[in-house]
Amino acid sequence: MGRYGGRITGGKINVDGTTYQLETGKDNNTLHGGGIGYNKVDWEVEAVSLGEQTGANASWALFTYDSPDGEQNFPGNVSLMVNYTLTDADELIVDIAAVTDAATPINVFSHPYFNLGGLTSDNDTILDHLLTGRFVLLGNGQGDLQEMDGFVAAEPRQLAATLVHPPSGRALDILTTAPTLVLYTGAVFSMHLCSWSYRTAGNALKGKFEAKYGVRPQQWAAVALEATAFPEAGNQPAFPSPILRPGEEYRNQVVWRFYDVPPAPTPTEAPASASAASLACPAVLAGGLLAALLLA
Repeated sequence: MGRYGGRITGGKINVDGTTYQLETGKDNNTLHGGGIGYNKVDWEVEAVSLGEQTGANASWALFTYDSPDGEQNFPGNVSLMVNYTLTDADELIVDIAAVTDAATPINVFSHPYFNLGGLTSDNDTILDHLLTGRFVLLGNGQGDLQEMDGFVAAEPRQLAATLVHPPSGRALDILTTAPTLVLYTGAVFSMHLCSWSYRTAGNALKGKFEAKYGVRPQQWAAVALEATAFPEAGNQPAFPSPILRPGEEYRNQVVWRFYDVPPAPTPTEAPASASAASLACPAVLAGGLLAALLLA
């Protein structure tokens, strides 16, 4: 995840009349800012507070990183701050802030994958999970978007979606200040298919990921819920602009709140209908690899 998370079709973005050609992958698009994301650079640890030592009901750690002008071909120097807070209420809170000395596109967010059933074998998937929310399909993951007007940023934070694993009773609420929650179901997330090659020498990322316990995730092994700006906002005039300017501050907060619900009944007891859509729904997994929850 780099300066601009998500896809930029063709790797081109216009800032105040100047078009910047960014690094692109084998599909000729820029994904998550380029081949060297902020997860591959060294951050400074500015401060750490452990709740068990201070008597507070939360522990936190603050990190900073200075992204130089021209990094991954983006304009402007950007100073970033990320604060991770773990609360006694079983919440993980991520606060991201950024400032710049020149106009630049910014869309920095956290990008974890979840499988609430646990990922203990190569064959584990999220097809038995349920997700609540209001979906707008964004196409087949190749950059084609529907027109989406009239939605405003969610400020302050609000509940965006709830992910539930009925067999175990594990549940996750996602709260955010972002205007969109992008759902990626991991349709090409496997040891064979997860491979991106960037044009810059040395910036090649190969798949064959190995998770805990030696597991190699396969298709639909986990789901990502990305609290983000509107997809392709930099190249969609109808969407809110992602350009950050000097004197402004970018902010993004997401809260992952974990809790338990009563486990689901056995299949013979299951009701004929359900109030939440299964992630096995063909409209999500087959008809669109990418979907968005628009938080109006």
